[in-house]
Amino acid sequence: MKKDIVLDEAAQYLFESLGGIDTSPQAVTGSYSDGDLSSALGEEETRMDESRILLIEFAFRLAGHLSGLRLTGITAQRKSEIDELFGYISRLVNMPDRGRKILLRFRGMLFSAEGKNGQESDYVLSLGPVAVDIPIVKAVANRRGLTASHLPGRLTRAFELFSSMEISTLHISLKEWTEEEKKRMHFCLHALGRYFVDSARSATALTRQGPKTGSPATLVFNQHQKADPSLTMLAVVNKLKIETAQGLVDKISNMLRQADPSSPLNQHASIYEAVFAFKNLREKLIRPPIEINNVRWLIASKDEEVVTREKAAVGRLVMDKFNDSPQKAAQLIESIYGTDFPDLEAGALDARLERVTDFLDEIEEDSQNELVEKEVLDRMHDRLEQVPEEVFDNLNVGEPGDVEGGKEGPGGQGLHQKLSGMVSFFKHRFGTKKKMQQMMSQPVDFDAQDYETIAQDFDITPDDAGTLVQLLKSCFNEKGHFLRSTFENNIPAFAKYEKKVFEFLWYYLKEIPVKNDRVAFLNSIQSLISQMKQRKKAIRIVLDDFIHSPEEVSFTDRNALILANLLVRKYNKELRMDVEITPEEVLLVKDGLDTDVARDIAAFIDEKREPIFNKIRTIHRKTKELIDRGDKDASMPIRYLLSLERECYIFLSLVGRTTARRIVYGAVKEYGNPGSEIYHLAKSPQNMKALIQLLRVSVRGLWRFSETEDIILLKELLAAEGDFYILTKREAEKYAIAGVMKWIGEAIG
Repeated sequence: MKKDIVLDEAAQYLFESLGGIDTSPQAVTGSYSDGDLSSALGEEETRMDESRILLIEFAFRLAGHLSGLRLTGITAQRKSEIDELFGYISRLVNMPDRGRKILLRFRGMLFSAEGKNGQESDYVLSLGPVAVDIPIVKAVANRRGLTASHLPGRLTRAFELFSSMEISTLHISLKEWTEEEKKRMHFCLHALGRYFVDSARSATALTRQGPKTGSPATLVFNQHQKADPSLTMLAVVNKLKIETAQGLVDKISNMLRQADPSSPLNQHASIYEAVFAFKNLREKLIRPPIEINNVRWLIASKDEEVVTREKAAVGRLVMDKFNDSPQKAAQLIESIYGTDFPDLEAGALDARLERVTDFLDEIEEDSQNELVEKEVLDRMHDRLEQVPEEVFDNLNVGEPGDVEGGKEGPGGQGLHQKLSGMVSFFKHRFGTKKKMQQMMSQPVDFDAQDYETIAQDFDITPDDAGTLVQLLKSCFNEKGHFLRSTFENNIPAFAKYEKKVFEFLWYYLKEIPVKNDRVAFLNSIQSLISQMKQRKKAIRIVLDDFIHSPEEVSFTDRNALILANLLVRKYNKELRMDVEITPEEVLLVKDGLDTDVARDIAAFIDEKREPIFNKIRTIHRKTKELIDRGDKDASMPIRYLLSLERECYIFLSLVGRTTARRIVYGAVKEYGNPGSEIYHLAKSPQNMKALIQLLRVSVRGLWRFSETEDIILLKELLAAEGDFYILTKREAEKYAIAGVMKWIGEAIG
């Protein structure tokens, strides 16, 4: 080939203006689309945003329609509104992987930005796993820009209208959108027209005045002698005479009131739910597709969830106390059963404690309410367990009933004695944890209060707590370094507390500061895991910890996933090996998988898909940032982040199901594309070996799913084999690439 190329003047000018030969990654590797993991995760967020937008538009129109019914009822002029609503329902029914119900639930809690003014219109609207509230819709509007700028206003207006109608819950069942189902939806809207028209005419029209006055012929009343929209819809959908429906409700109300404590009726939180407790009624009556102010949807968010007797008793008693204010009832139930306690600040926690205190003070004089009191206190303990420890550190609580410093503050004066004791316990526990962590670097003395706190926390005696602390102290030398041999000698003693010991050790030791000590602890606890019979509980503990802060990455994250990868399998040959990572060979495991644990955790991951996606995105973003600029001044090395990603893909591949597959598929799209940015960052050449390992792990993980789309992607990857060799000059890395390609070729045949 000639070294000099002779061009005419015009061609020479064109050549120079084009800048010569293109050496960019795109030119070297071909015209590959970026298609990286971040994009895949972004695509999932986009899909969820599309569901949210559709949900918001539907809620806006539904709220306007119901509000209009209060004035005009069902008229021919409103047919176009109904047609529009049905059009949205049809689209929602066809949304993939989004569940079969819409649930609007009043929360009535504080927004940190809006303050108390946001309480009355603080709802959560959900479609299966997709949820939206005011903060979420603002984030959606920010992501999507001008085209979505109207959404916060629409959702706020919808929530305000629902609040003005005193709707605490609204449940819409989205079954197959057949003509029969449309008729039932028409019947429900017709019944609501009756209900809201009478509501607008007179407040007293919604109160049953007694047998002489009778009830309006269009409404059915509940056990509190209040017109009930769900019972009214039940009558209309089933074409029952109002008098017939009312007689049925009155009979069941009397049966529920006189029911023996062991009666199955006590498992139902309302008369409406109790109607379906009877087999003959359940078989004859059609459940309306719309339900309003059904207390079930405050205490149980899932259709398939079985409501316990205790929960049902709380629901009935709360509604008895607040039958004039469904929203106050909802606020109280949210204070007991809410799912957002991990995100609470001190002020919001204090508001909930005050509500629960008022309720407990009111019911404790009646001995018949002991079951309810126990349920409330048990659930409050569960929820307080989820509150960030720093929040308790900011609470101003002394001994039960006292206020430190003589000042009233969050959790202070007036707090119910048993609640005050709980808050004090969690406050002391935070202090005890600090001592445990100090023990790793200096001698620490534990007092009687510390032992009492540990005993209460892990349901053991103070003497046993003292024994556990001494066992743990013996596992560290005078310089605070972890002694693996001592720990393993202590395993039989630790194992006596098998129901709590993993939680105990993880809680206190997951943040061991020195790397070598962390690795030694991780390997030691594997031996303990082999003796455990609490796998599901243990894996939930570490996964809850992993997703607790989805926007952050910590050194405990990888340990959590390594342990999760152990716990999801029945047999682990690496139990007696010194490992800092999960062996890749576990991706071959089939019979050795604990399918019961894997099924439970897969459901957990699908339920928590949003924090899971956000966590993986955070890890991957930080990985790319460090590969681009280096980790000289970084808080954690590139090597750690790359190995953390590796653990993520192994774990998700073992567990399986929808959410896991989408993440692993996105990883293969990125690492299986030689043109992806991650292969061409500043420090990519130095980290090429680890990047190829991630390619191999994600490919082998995706093969466990083996869906048609996955096989197509693997074939595309195989076709790009030649371009992968351009990425490196090192023979060892080229050999590793060839190994990946050979594996794919053999796998897909």
